[in-house]
Amino acid sequence: MPAKYQLLLITSNINLAVRIDESIKASGPQTFSIYMAVNAESARKDLAARKFDAVIAEPLSLKLTSTQTIDAVRKIRPESALILIGDEFRDESETLAALRNGAQCCILKSDLRAGEFVPLVNAAISRQRFINSVAGGYPEAERPGKQILAALNYEVRTALTSIVGMNELLLKTPLSEEQKEYADIMDRSCEQLLKTFSDAMEISKTAAFSGRQERSDSSPEAQARSAASFGEGFCVLVTEDNSFNQKLIRAFLIKKGFGNIETAFNGEQCVAIYKKKNISAIIMDCQMPLMDGLSAARQIREYEKTNNQKRVPIIALTADTIDGTRENCIKNGMDDYITKPIDFERLYDVLSRLASCGAPETAAPPGSPATGALASGDPPEAIFDLKVIESLKKLQVPGKPDIIGQLFDIYLSETSAKIDSLKKAIAEKNQESIRHIAHNLKSSTANVGGARLSVIFKSLEIRAKNNEIDGLEIFIDLIETNYGLLNEKLAQFRENKELS
Repeated sequence: MPAKYQLLLITSNINLAVRIDESIKASGPQTFSIYMAVNAESARKDLAARKFDAVIAEPLSLKLTSTQTIDAVRKIRPESALILIGDEFRDESETLAALRNGAQCCILKSDLRAGEFVPLVNAAISRQRFINSVAGGYPEAERPGKQILAALNYEVRTALTSIVGMNELLLKTPLSEEQKEYADIMDRSCEQLLKTFSDAMEISKTAAFSGRQERSDSSPEAQARSAASFGEGFCVLVTEDNSFNQKLIRAFLIKKGFGNIETAFNGEQCVAIYKKKNISAIIMDCQMPLMDGLSAARQIREYEKTNNQKRVPIIALTADTIDGTRENCIKNGMDDYITKPIDFERLYDVLSRLASCGAPETAAPPGSPATGALASGDPPEAIFDLKVIESLKKLQVPGKPDIIGQLFDIYLSETSAKIDSLKKAIAEKNQESIRHIAHNLKSSTANVGGARLSVIFKSLEIRAKNNEIDGLEIFIDLIETNYGLLNEKLAQFRENKELS
């Protein structure tokens, strides 16, 4: 049986080569086939003669910089995942530069551990294949500008994902108020650190953003129709890598009477849970690390066909409303499409419809009512969107801890640090960091009702996407002023004062 992956190791360091070879072999003889090049010239010949799923290189041992190594590999094998190893990656700026230039992962040589190396290689290959599949839809000349630039430190990401997942389980157990406070602090701290690393980056056409989705039918008739549809066995799988959004969705579902909720932080976890449990519906974020929502939806559809399984409804969640996003979701196996900030009444109506009717045998065609028409219009000018707060108030379960206060605390604890990172990225003219941080803040800010600030982040994201990074300092005062005003509004709400 042939090896699943072909790897090329480029290093003159024999000790390092032995360590990597032992790690690779420990994963199983049929998983990897590894080739080795001891200098740049032999590496060029190997790359020209054979396709590799991943290239693992130690630049300093070749007397090359990270940039020189990336350029040399990408020139011959742009489709290969590239993993760099070296002590130079103690410098965060060196790591970020390598990731922006196209490396999938940067590993400190001193941190190389046998049990963790193979999962990093698998993750890098998975991400690169996603990038290849998306970039392949663009003309050759446009692909470099459309490539997703991976910016995850996989060692930290893998560890933190486990911590966050276990902490979620801990929070579901009976805890004292003091224990719950500690667990909440851990949850927020892990999320803040986790979001320091860049999530999977979307490749999209440059287009104007539309407004929020139109509200679909949430009439009393629709609510009554769905009320009887959710039995005790109805299980919803929420797949969302942002713990704030995940907690928000969970709170909404619990409030609506869903007692059986599973959660996943990425597409790989989603697919694994789906195969093990009787899932009735999936709410799937599109942009996630390790495996994105579109890839997960395709895997689930293929599994259904292979195993003659009933089609499970999949509802896509995304912050993008650009041209082609909706069609791409439907094409990849989603049954419906909802943009962020989430219209929870529409989400409930969609779940109600799918629960009573089931997912269609084939997805609704793009543009049909089932996919959710997007409303266009001017961005909101109000500092605060009271309708969002009214929606959040409906999530509170009597006798339970203050869910709105928890959500506000999470948002405020994360946002200050993210704004500091955004200001630093603007000062350094780091296009990808600006775009990524603004994209993340746009979504979470809208979900706490910060309408005007969310629009500012959205404008900043668009400027960064268009590589218009000069003069962005003018946004800093706008952000700080409006963030301060939003803080005041959130504090007023916490104190039960009337908002205006």
